[in-house]
Amino acid sequence: MSVSMDTTESNYPPETDSSGTVTSYMPLTSVWTASSGCESKFRLDGPSLMAWDPGYMLDIDTNARCCPPQMVTWWEQALLGVGGQYHTQMEIGPFTGPESWPTVASSIKNEYSTLWMCCPSGYFLSQGTVGQVTGRCMSSVYSGQTLTYGSTPLSDHTAWSIATTTLTTDSTVGAIDIVGWEIKYPVTATATATSTSTATASTSSSTLTSVPSTAQDNTSTSGNTLSTGAKAGIGIGVGVGAVGIIALILALLLFNQRKRLAVNSQQPVAAYAYYPPFARNTKPAELPGYRGMPGDAWASSPVEMGER
Repeated sequence: MSVSMDTTESNYPPETDSSGTVTSYMPLTSVWTASSGCESKFRLDGPSLMAWDPGYMLDIDTNARCCPPQMVTWWEQALLGVGGQYHTQMEIGPFTGPESWPTVASSIKNEYSTLWMCCPSGYFLSQGTVGQVTGRCMSSVYSGQTLTYGSTPLSDHTAWSIATTTLTTDSTVGAIDIVGWEIKYPVTATATATSTSTATASTSSSTLTSVPSTAQDNTSTSGNTLSTGAKAGIGIGVGVGAVGIIALILALLLFNQRKRLAVNSQQPVAAYAYYPPFARNTKPAELPGYRGMPGDAWASSPVEMGER
């Protein structure tokens, strides 16, 4: 009986924690290809310019196809409320990164579960920690460069419009990362008993039954006096008989042992085992409330904009 790891599952089952929150998984198994021009579509999140923001497709340009739908749902889920009983938390898994989004971080939960983080092409991981999915996707921008972005006035966070800015110093811009799970499932292979032990027992039994006839033949032909050859034959027969008995006992023990193994292998072992994911270091969603300032959760600001 052996255990192998299988990663062919196309859908991961939901999990419920002690608070009643359900974690449901959205499979992203094909490589997503963004439409052209997405690399230059920035959104003003708080004081920072952010690229590859799923909110850009919802608020600014609904025709843009910059992020896979699973990423949009995952990133914007906090707008529906978080926590509490009956709340469903969305995660991505099984996970395949979008085209030209290299893996920048991973975290191994256990032998079954791995969390992956990808940044868009041209962005590097900043403030990351080895062995953890944490940090930010950043890219350098330079003085004199003009950037176009979506913005809202302070008085109305739903009135999005396109604006431009020309940088006066070198700086950095951020991008939204994508995070997804790879979860492996243990699969058991069933062991089967062979007929080798049965054949061994049959052979040993034949050897044993042939021994008395040989001794009897030697005795009947020599009368009451045993010749030297007869005595030698009896000695050999006794020795062979002892060996046959030992072989029979071993064969029976082996047969019973394999029979028990055959029965045990039919019982379910290492049945479906699943390890729920652990929480990410920060909430991967824009904060509830007004949608114009979702980037306030960022620890520091890349390109900071002046008053709007």
